[in-house]
Amino acid sequence: MLAHATTMNQTAHSAARRTEHRKRTPSGFAWASVLGLLLGVLAPASPATAVGAAAAASFDASVYLAAPNAPFGEPVGLTVVDELGEPVAGATVTLEVMEDPVSNATVVISAQSGQTGDDGRLTVTATAGPDGGFVGLRATVDAVETTTTLVVRPSGFLPGEQLASVEAEDQDGVRRNIRDTITTARGGTYTLIDVCAGWCAPCRFFAEEVETAQQKLRDEHGVELAFTSLLTEGITEGVPAGRQDAVNWKASVAPTSTVLHAEASTASALWRAAWMFLLDDENPSAFPTHLLVDPKGRIVDRVVGATEAQVVIDRVLGAGAKSKPQPIRPDTTKTVAEVSASIDDQSATAAFGPEDMMQLTPIGTLYLVADDSDPSRIAYDFAITSEALSTADTVSLSLTRFRTDAKQPLVSSTLPVAVVANVDDYWVAVGTTTEATTPRRGTVSVTAEMIELRSALRAGLESGAFQDLIGNVGTLTPELIDAFVDSITLVQVRAEFTIG
Repeated sequence: MLAHATTMNQTAHSAARRTEHRKRTPSGFAWASVLGLLLGVLAPASPATAVGAAAAASFDASVYLAAPNAPFGEPVGLTVVDELGEPVAGATVTLEVMEDPVSNATVVISAQSGQTGDDGRLTVTATAGPDGGFVGLRATVDAVETTTTLVVRPSGFLPGEQLASVEAEDQDGVRRNIRDTITTARGGTYTLIDVCAGWCAPCRFFAEEVETAQQKLRDEHGVELAFTSLLTEGITEGVPAGRQDAVNWKASVAPTSTVLHAEASTASALWRAAWMFLLDDENPSAFPTHLLVDPKGRIVDRVVGATEAQVVIDRVLGAGAKSKPQPIRPDTTKTVAEVSASIDDQSATAAFGPEDMMQLTPIGTLYLVADDSDPSRIAYDFAITSEALSTADTVSLSLTRFRTDAKQPLVSSTLPVAVVANVDDYWVAVGTTTEATTPRRGTVSVTAEMIELRSALRAGLESGAFQDLIGNVGTLTPELIDAFVDSITLVQVRAEFTIG
């Protein structure tokens, strides 16, 4: 038991699946059709060429972004070419701002018309108005029209901002707000907001991984993660999701999620908010996109694409969720005892059945071995192995026995302690003692300062009063003694109880 520790490795899915997502590029359906849906008109896709015209026109980008009352970060540029693709100089371009019909958002441009230069280009600047929304900008040159989208994105959709307040209908027809799960009660709840689509296979994979992450966070760390799905589109790409889509998603994909849907309308608050979440300079339209929100309502991060459960767990714990390690229960219905350990401010507890000798915990491996060779007494060796012991200040170990065993008294409150160190797979052990306490019936606890255990280890090594457990360490030089003292990996306590 003193010589070996066990580690567990998880088999990961392929790297390609971790980052998989469904992306719409600016061509094809993309932003031309999205703009049409949002504004209530179907704008021509860019680039567009009128029948019989000798020229085509296209904007530099399919979408431009700005905050309310702020200038757009880059000029809005347009290029006009002839039928051979050559720049058309001196072409008169008329620009028309199309107000968002839902929010009345608008923008101000530096010119309503202008002529292209020798390079066939016309450039204007734009400044967002006070209201968030999707504003169209139509350019007309001769018989050619093309359109781009000027998006005014308010606060509430990016990391570092307070999550926006958005109301939508859930799978049961109840109206909810995406902020409903935000709470600081009982240590606070983190929320994962998932912008997804019913036709998206990576979205299904990710939803299943989130459920796995929720269970592990709860069982292994005592952390609650709420999961809210913003089902933007249903089984048909580009079509807003309705209630039946949400019912199906809840039943077959994400049973632990609150599923909000777009109410089968491009004018719905969820549909419009979803596109605000999805907007990204590199991925203007990608499912799934998910945001982690802390208990105070602040967006912690934003990730595009499907990831595995462990990535979600790491995000939550990395965001500041305090892990409260939970007891690891053995695969038995009969629990004999529990061993608890603390290394500085980190603690863990594991339950042991009759056949259990060790249990893995987040802070290290806990051990329990019984010795009943003496008919008048029973001894228990309980221990922890952890790399954290080498730098710790304090270590505590407790043994709690249940049922009638809890009534057996300690033979002595002075308990033997074994301090074990490992350098290059050479193991040595030195014995010392410590005083036990009994905070409640059936429980024996010891707390030791690591500086005292290191001192005992050094004294034992220098005097030769140590056990050579694995390998022959040979001559102990001062340098090797220092190395062992700095490499304590196991602390074991023995408690004996009187039988009868």
